[in-house]
Amino acid sequence: YIKFIKYNKIMDINDIISALKLTTEFQENMRSILGKESHYRGIVFPQEISEHIIIHILRNINKIDARWCKDRGAPISGDGYIPDNDFIVKLKYMKSNVKLSIEYTGLKKLEFKFFTSNGPCSFGPKEKWDTIYFLDGLNYQDYKFKLYEIPLSNVSEEWKNLKVNKTETFADQASVGRRPRIKFDSIMSQLSNNCQLIWEGDIREFIKD
Repeated sequence: YIKFIKYNKIMDINDIISALKLTTEFQENMRSILGKESHYRGIVFPQEISEHIIIHILRNINKIDARWCKDRGAPISGDGYIPDNDFIVKLKYMKSNVKLSIEYTGLKKLEFKFFTSNGPCSFGPKEKWDTIYFLDGLNYQDYKFKLYEIPLSNVSEEWKNLKVNKTETFADQASVGRRPRIKFDSIMSQLSNNCQLIWEGDIREFIKD
């Protein structure tokens, strides 16, 4: 076996705060230019910022080696993951060639959701995860966030039975290829025993002197 250490890099906390400041300033300038009576909906909050905020919280508070799926060399697609000894390359020598295979063991897939309003979160019907995190950005203009952890996979019975509306569950909609949409408050009330607030505060506290 040959073991490789993969490249893994996340945004520096100072870069995250700078990007967050620019995003906030842009939103405020647009509202000022268009006026209070306009129906300006605002830009979609960059996932590169929200996902790295989650990763920094997990690394600093929970001491979890969370990594970004969109980084070079990531073994899976999606939002984030927790590796298990990175990966191992297996070489099997045949008569005329060499067969190579890569084995990932114990890899944990993380799903990240972020919201800045009380509107519903949207889920791809085929999205898979082992643990899901919800980042509350209702006060992101003040650099304040809350991070919730729900240690349930998308195929757990508790998650599949989430009520999306009065007659349908998460699994009902996902099984026919629809995107389930549900507010975080509803998820939290239905899964209260599994929904834990793991951090609340000002993201600037992660700046190291």
